[in-house]
Amino acid sequence: MLYDRETGTLWYPYRNGLMGIQGKYFKKWLPKLPSEDTTWERWRKRHPSSELLN
Repeated sequence: MLYDRETGTLWYPYRNGLMGIQGKYFKKWLPKLPSEDTTWERWRKRHPSSELLN
């Protein structure tokens, strides 16, 4: 589960995205967005101006 401190919303993952199960966005959906897993080296090759925050 994910917790949004700003809104006090607790999000539960479902196949179609995240559903608010408590807090400001109770019973609201955050749709699943396209994403990919990659390494930092591959990311930097495609996005050379990216910066990493520590």
